[in-house]
Amino acid sequence: MIPDEESYEANLDFIDTIPIFTAPGVFGLHSNAEITYFNNSAKQLWADIMEMQTSAGGGAGGINREDVISGIADGIQSNTLPEVFDEYNIRKSFNNVISPTQTVLL
Repeated sequence: MIPDEESYEANLDFIDTIPIFTAPGVFGLHSNAEITYFNNSAKQLWADIMEMQTSAGGGAGGINREDVISGIADGIQSNTLPEVFDEYNIRKSFNNVISPTQTVLL
């Protein structure tokens, strides 16, 4: 929709209300298009990281390729991955009844 605003500031305010991320359905696409987009973005990210790696040759003062990749992977893992669930104790707290149709009395 094109806004019918009188002033420049009103147009800027309208633009600020537009969501940054939109669902694929807005563009007439299937929801799998979003999955494909994120897969392709992740693959491109890793391809770009590999291109930026230092070469195997050179002096002894540089960082080798494996160390750089390991550092990036460690950074991603420490910043984005949630903690592992303690499944045993979670099941124990529900008295091993994990069915959505049964009531758990604690």
